[in-house]
Amino acid sequence: MTSLGMLVGMVMDRLVVYALIAAVGLVILVLLARWLGGAEKLPYQGRSALLSASEREFFRALVKAVNGRWLIFAKVRIADVLMVPRGTPKWLSWHSRIAQKHADFVLCDLVTTRPLIIIELDDPTHDRPDRQARDQFVDQAYRHAGVPILHAKTARAYSVSSLAQQLTAARASVGQPPALPVPG
Repeated sequence: MTSLGMLVGMVMDRLVVYALIAAVGLVILVLLARWLGGAEKLPYQGRSALLSASEREFFRALVKAVNGRWLIFAKVRIADVLMVPRGTPKWLSWHSRIAQKHADFVLCDLVTTRPLIIIELDDPTHDRPDRQARDQFVDQAYRHAGVPILHAKTARAYSVSSLAQQLTAARASVGQPPALPVPG
């Protein structure tokens, strides 16, 4: 065999080796992509309802009491209603105290979506000392920010006119004009 033939043979052998290495690498990459990208089933399921039965009953009465004058949002993070101004000493600590808590309902201005009244629906768990401490802190935070909060006890049924009166009183407590006539 001539030296040229030997050289061509060596080059061909190397090309075959490189092609095999590339093929094996491609197979590994494909298998790795499948393993990382979706072979694992995520553990999430959709909830059957956003609100509990008690919250839904209150929501129905609230819709009637508001009578289309305000927007009603449910389960809103307190950090979406209140904020800690940047530059505040211990900003992260103050923000963390509200970041994982939520209000049951928030009534907002129809045009600006500015929060007008916070509503906490208090079930029997609010009688526990840990919940009372949480409620006291949250109430103080809302009060300091000038956002009225209304605590409503859970019940089997709600009076729409009584609820409308409570909303008007809550707004008046922080000097906001009453925006709801009491339904007749």
